[in-house]
Amino acid sequence: MPINSSKILLGNEFTLDYKSTYNNEMKNLINSMELISFTYMNSNNNTLNKFGIEYSYIALAMNNILKLTNNNIKNMEINKT
Repeated sequence: MPINSSKILLGNEFTLDYKSTYNNEMKNLINSMELISFTYMNSNNNTLNKFGIEYSYIALAMNNILKLTNNNIKNMEINKT
């Protein structure tokens, strides 16, 4: 267990449960991934630091994909996740 485990997020930030558009859901998921990435990279744990870097790459890729997503899809209403 990491020394500062109370500050380590273990995935709860990835759970979204509210009504929104696909665009907003994805933005919140990307922001959560960036938050976890930042937390991991500043954990003083080499293993978590590596995961944090990977999460940052994934968040960047997801953000780029979202930019290319059709507006009809982005504006689609999501009522349960």
